[in-house]
Amino acid sequence: MRKDMQHNRDAIGVVDEVIIDRMVDRLVRQDLDKAALCLHRSPDDGVHEMLNVFGRRFYAPPHRHPLKSETKTILRGRLLIVVFDDAGQITRRIILGDPATRIRIVRLEKNLYHTNLPLDEIVVFLETTTGPYLGPDDSDFASWAPCETDPQAAAYKRRLEEGA
Repeated sequence: MRKDMQHNRDAIGVVDEVIIDRMVDRLVRQDLDKAALCLHRSPDDGVHEMLNVFGRRFYAPPHRHPLKSETKTILRGRLLIVVFDDAGQITRRIILGDPATRIRIVRLEKNLYHTNLPLDEIVVFLETTTGPYLGPDDSDFASWAPCETDPQAAAYKRRLEEGA
């Protein structure tokens, strides 16, 4: 099991402030960029719901899900969703949790290149998509953007955040 991910084992998945606070504490204590709690019980389930906690330095390279749409619901903090065309040009920026925009939920249709960037020290959101998990075929990472380990990733992330 991945260090940053936990799985629900009960027939009923409940998330309260205590669980969220524990995830935030674990993220900070273990110096993680991301922590997740899968509310679904199996990678084969038809619906996948993940409670995600991102630290400020988290970076996910732009990617798309060829076969799946996804919905994000913000619970704490501000999350920048950047959407790109196939050539890597930004087509839209959406900030979840910003008091000025008051956007709480966003749904992205399948096959849209996007990335999720935390704008606060801690960001918590619920992500819902369809299952089953397809492994490497679940996401198609953009060839025009740096991966997480690329030395240029931090500078690229800062450029994406400009204007947010």
